[in-house]
Amino acid sequence: RDLHSFPTRRSSDLVSLPPQTDPLIGREVLEVQYEDGTVERLYLHDYDRLYELPGAYEEIVSERLGCTSPQVIASMLGTELDRAGRSRQAARVIDIAAGNGVSGEALVAEGMHPVLGTDIVPSARTAALRDRPGVYDEYLTVDLLSIDSETERDRKSVV
Repeated sequence: RDLHSFPTRRSSDLVSLPPQTDPLIGREVLEVQYEDGTVERLYLHDYDRLYELPGAYEEIVSERLGCTSPQVIASMLGTELDRAGRSRQAARVIDIAAGNGVSGEALVAEGMHPVLGTDIVPSARTAALRDRPGVYDEYLTVDLLSIDSETERDRKSVV
Protein backbone atom coordinates (compact mmCIF):
# COMPACT_ATOMS: atom_id res chain seq x y z
CA ARG A 1 0.00 0.00 0.00
CA ASP A 2 1.20 3.48 -0.66
CA LEU A 3 0.67 6.77 1.12
CA HIS A 4 -2.24 7.73 -1.14
CA SER A 5 -4.32 4.74 -0.03
CA PHE A 6 -4.10 5.74 3.64
CA PRO A 7 -7.57 6.76 4.81
CA THR A 8 -8.52 10.34 5.41
CA ARG A 9 -10.27 9.68 8.72
CA ARG A 10 -8.53 10.54 12.00
CA SER A 11 -5.53 8.32 12.66
CA SER A 12 -7.00 7.31 16.05
CA ASP A 13 -9.80 5.55 14.16
CA LEU A 14 -7.35 3.77 11.89
CA VAL A 15 -4.29 2.72 13.85
CA SER A 16 -4.54 0.24 16.68
CA LEU A 17 -2.40 -1.78 19.04
CA PRO A 18 -3.93 -5.26 19.06
CA PRO A 19 -3.69 -7.24 22.32
CA GLN A 20 -0.15 -8.60 22.78
CA THR A 21 1.57 -10.44 25.59
CA ASP A 22 4.80 -8.61 26.42
CA PRO A 23 6.38 -8.32 22.95
CA LEU A 24 10.09 -7.68 22.61
CA ILE A 25 11.03 -4.02 22.29
CA GLY A 26 10.57 -3.04 18.66
CA ARG A 27 8.39 -6.06 17.93
CA GLU A 28 5.15 -4.45 19.07
CA VAL A 29 2.53 -5.01 16.39
CA LEU A 30 0.37 -2.21 15.01
CA GLU A 31 -2.62 -2.58 12.76
CA VAL A 32 -3.65 0.02 10.19
CA GLN A 33 -7.17 -0.23 8.82
CA TYR A 34 -7.80 1.21 5.36
CA GLU A 35 -11.01 2.59 3.90
CA ASP A 36 -11.43 -0.51 1.74
CA GLY A 37 -11.46 -2.68 4.89
CA THR A 38 -8.01 -4.19 4.49
CA VAL A 39 -5.72 -4.27 7.50
CA GLU A 40 -1.95 -3.89 7.39
CA ARG A 41 0.14 -5.25 10.26
CA LEU A 42 3.49 -3.67 10.93
CA TYR A 43 5.95 -3.29 13.78
CA LEU A 44 6.32 -0.17 15.89
CA HIS A 45 9.96 0.21 14.83
CA ASP A 46 9.24 -0.23 11.12
CA TYR A 47 10.00 3.46 10.78
CA ASP A 48 10.24 3.49 6.99
CA ARG A 49 6.64 2.38 6.71
CA LEU A 50 5.26 4.10 9.80
CA TYR A 51 6.59 7.52 8.82
CA GLU A 52 4.81 7.22 5.46
CA LEU A 53 1.49 7.36 7.33
CA PRO A 54 0.98 10.94 8.58
CA GLY A 55 -0.05 11.02 12.22
CA ALA A 56 0.27 7.27 12.82
CA TYR A 57 3.50 7.47 14.85
CA GLU A 58 2.16 10.28 17.03
CA GLU A 59 -1.14 8.45 17.57
CA ILE A 60 0.55 5.30 18.81
CA VAL A 61 3.63 6.61 20.62
CA SER A 62 2.42 9.92 22.04
CA GLU A 63 -1.30 9.38 22.44
CA ARG A 64 -1.79 5.66 23.11
CA LEU A 65 1.52 4.84 24.82
CA GLY A 66 1.77 8.22 26.56
CA CYS A 67 5.36 8.98 25.59
CA THR A 68 6.29 12.47 26.75
CA SER A 69 10.08 12.14 26.47
CA PRO A 70 10.44 14.86 23.80
CA GLN A 71 8.55 17.38 25.93
CA VAL A 72 10.38 16.41 29.13
CA ILE A 73 13.83 16.66 27.52
CA ALA A 74 12.98 19.98 25.85
CA SER A 75 11.72 21.37 29.15
CA MET A 76 14.87 20.20 30.96
CA LEU A 77 17.09 21.82 28.33
CA GLY A 78 15.12 25.05 28.56
CA THR A 79 15.40 25.04 32.35
CA GLU A 80 19.17 24.52 32.20
CA LEU A 81 19.56 27.35 29.68
CA ASP A 82 17.55 29.61 31.99
CA ARG A 83 19.71 28.63 35.00
CA ALA A 84 22.85 29.38 33.01
CA GLY A 85 21.48 32.79 32.03
CA ARG A 86 21.45 31.83 28.35
CA SER A 87 18.77 32.84 25.89
CA ARG A 88 16.56 29.99 24.73
CA GLN A 89 16.04 31.76 21.41
CA ALA A 90 19.80 32.05 20.83
CA ALA A 91 20.58 28.41 21.67
CA ARG A 92 21.84 26.37 18.72
CA VAL A 93 20.26 22.93 19.15
CA ILE A 94 21.18 19.77 17.25
CA ASP A 95 18.48 17.12 17.38
CA ILE A 96 20.16 13.71 16.99
CA ALA A 97 17.83 10.83 16.07
CA ALA A 98 15.20 13.45 15.29
CA GLY A 99 12.79 11.00 13.70
CA ASN A 100 9.73 12.69 12.26
CA GLY A 101 10.37 15.90 14.17
CA VAL A 102 8.31 15.36 17.34
CA SER A 103 11.33 16.28 19.46
CA GLY A 104 12.09 19.35 17.34
CA GLU A 105 8.51 20.47 17.75
CA ALA A 106 8.88 20.13 21.53
CA LEU A 107 12.06 22.25 21.44
CA VAL A 108 10.22 24.95 19.49
CA ALA A 109 7.37 24.87 22.04
CA GLU A 110 9.99 25.60 24.74
CA GLY A 111 11.29 28.64 22.87
CA MET A 112 14.30 27.06 21.19
CA HIS A 113 15.04 26.55 17.52
CA PRO A 114 16.72 23.33 16.40
CA VAL A 115 19.20 24.28 13.69
CA LEU A 116 19.89 20.70 12.65
CA GLY A 117 17.92 17.48 12.76
CA THR A 118 19.62 14.17 11.97
CA ASP A 119 18.41 10.60 11.63
CA ILE A 120 19.68 7.40 10.07
CA VAL A 121 16.25 6.63 8.53
CA PRO A 122 15.61 8.44 5.21
CA SER A 123 11.83 8.41 5.66
CA ALA A 124 12.27 10.26 8.98
CA ARG A 125 13.61 13.28 7.12
CA THR A 126 10.77 13.08 4.60
CA ALA A 127 8.19 12.90 7.41
CA ALA A 128 9.76 15.75 9.40
CA LEU A 129 9.82 18.06 6.40
CA ARG A 130 6.26 17.04 5.42
CA ASP A 131 4.66 17.19 8.89
CA ARG A 132 6.74 19.89 10.56
CA PRO A 133 8.01 22.27 7.89
CA GLY A 134 10.21 25.02 9.23
CA VAL A 135 11.08 23.31 12.51
CA TYR A 136 14.67 22.60 11.42
CA ASP A 137 17.01 24.87 9.50
CA GLU A 138 18.47 21.70 8.00
CA TYR A 139 17.81 17.98 8.30
CA LEU A 140 20.43 15.39 7.35
CA THR A 141 20.04 11.66 6.85
CA VAL A 142 23.29 10.31 8.26
CA ASP A 143 24.64 7.44 10.34
CA LEU A 144 26.67 9.39 12.87
CA LEU A 145 28.51 6.24 13.97
CA SER A 146 29.93 5.65 10.51
CA ILE A 147 31.30 9.11 9.79
CA ASP A 148 34.95 8.92 8.87
CA SER A 149 37.32 11.88 8.74
CA GLU A 150 36.70 12.49 5.01
CA THR A 151 32.93 12.47 5.48
CA GLU A 152 33.31 14.73 8.51
CA ARG A 153 35.28 17.28 6.43
CA ASP A 154 32.61 17.18 3.70
CA ARG A 155 29.81 17.67 6.24
CA LYS A 156 31.61 20.62 7.86
CA SER A 157 31.65 22.40 4.54
CA VAL A 158 27.88 21.84 4.16
CA VAL A 159 26.77 22.72 7.70
